[in-house]
Order: sequence, then structure tokens, then C-alpha cells
Amino acid sequence: MSDIKEALCSLAENNKETLNNIADYIHANPELGCEEVKASAYLRQLLKNEGFTVEDVLKDQFPTAFKASYGNGDINIGFLAEYDALPEIGHGCGHNLIAAMSTTAAIVCGKALRDKITVHLFGCPAEETIGSKVMMSEAGIFDGLTAALICHPGSDTTFGGTSYATHPLQITFKGKPAHVADPDYHGINALDALVDFYTQLTELEKTFTEPYILGRIITEGGTAPNIIPDRAVMKATIRSLSTIYLEETMLPKIKGLAKRISDNHGTEVDLHHYEPLFKNMINHKKLEAY
Repeated sequence: MSDIKEALCSLAENNKETLNNIADYIHANPELGCEEVKASAYLRQLLKNEGFTVEDVLKDQFPTAFKASYGNGDINIGFLAEYDALPEIGHGCGHNLIAAMSTTAAIVCGKALRDKITVHLFGCPAEETIGSKVMMSEAGIFDGLTAALICHPGSDTTFGGTSYATHPLQITFKGKPAHVADPDYHGINALDALVDFYTQLTELEKTFTEPYILGRIITEGGTAPNIIPDRAVMKATIRSLSTIYLEETMLPKIKGLAKRISDNHGTEVDLHHYEPLFKNMINHKKLEAY
């Protein structure tokens, strides 16, 4: 095993320029999710030049997604590349580095172990928004893999770790519009209901007994100050280290609170997921130990 590690490290050292070039190019050309035309084309061409076979995956849904394969071994190892940027900020989350690390690792492992394994590099668009990996997994794109690997840039070097299960939830309160100066027409203020919900949500958080993250913003709260808002919207990302705890404890409590507040204010309330749901990641302990 030490000989394999030495060979991989030596090849990685020889491919430093490749890694740096990928990171620099994608950083200099930030593209939003599903619009990563330059990044996808750059990686595809690079991998073709290295002898990989490149094919589209879910092209109608994700035109910038792809799968690149190399080697002829029975063990199938997947590396996951991300390359979408953030609005206005660019690559503040380091997806250019993820693309660089995964692509270089795929090249290195493919060259060093071509007779033992088959390496697959998956181009995964739109990770900041709709999360292409979810749909790719549901479509069977990752079927047959022995392991799927990715590393994320951070301030510390760690092995393994986990990721939170995430439910992106939109809460919409619907009331009745009215002019604030009309004494004969009483509206139903959807914003009042939402503000009440927002405030009580802070108290509800105190009942959660497992690690969680609950971020939220108000995205709609009326159109004019002299009109009682008939629609108010909040977007929230609800996260837990346990998918089961999130879905069986946190979500029912949050939905129950929204329903009670809606009834108290005489509004209607609608709750729906505005992005795909992510389950918590579980790592293989032997891979962490390697």
C-alpha cells in the first residue's frame, strides 16, 4: 500500500500545474449554476487530452454536466467536481478549487492505477442552488461506484466529517389586501402573521435537542406602505446532522407552528420545498483511515 501512496504522491506533484491552472481559470470565469459553460468545456477538453472518455449526463436538465472515464479495472472510483459560482461574489465558496482537486485526483489515480480501477470524474453543476448530485443520484448516474470522493476547501485539513441534511422550505402567508385609510374595509395582514411566525420560531428553536442550523430571510412583505400586505414570504434552510431528526421532529414542529399562527391571524399558509432535499452524508470509516 505504501508503494501505491508513493506513486500517487509523485504523480500529484507532477500535476501541480494542472491543478493550479484549473483553479485559476474557473476562478477568473465565474458562472452561475447551470450556466457553467466555460468551466464545463475547459474540464471536458482537459480530460479528453488526458485520454478520458467524456459523455453528457442528464443533458436536457443539466447541459453543463458530464461524466469522464479512464482505466479498465473492475473497481469503479468516482470523483465529484463542482464549478458553479455565487451571485455577485464569484467563487467565494471555493468550487473552483473543488473542480481542480477532483479533476487532478481523477487524472492522477487513473494514470497510476489504470489496470486496477476505472476512474470516473463527474461534473456536477448548480451545487449552490438546485444541487445536481441529488438528481444525478436519483437517475442512477452513480450506480456501480465502489466509492465517491470529493474534498472541500477549508481553513483546516480534516478527513471524513459529515454534512447536514438540508430542507429548503418556503413559507407563504396569504391574507386580504386593503387600504390602510379605508375604515369600511378591513384587510388581513399577511406580514403580521409572518412576523409573528418569525418571532415565535426563535422560541421554538429552544426545543430542538440535536445539532441544527436554521437560517431564514423574509423575501416578500408587501408592495406599498399604504396597502395591507396580502402576501408575505419567508425562505428558510433547515439543517440537521440527522435526516430522521429533521424530518420527524423539526419539520413537524415548524409546520405546526405556521398552521397555528395562520389560524390565529385568519390567513392561509402554504409550505413547500423550493429546492431539492439533501440527506446527511455518511462516510466510510476505512476510507477516512487511508
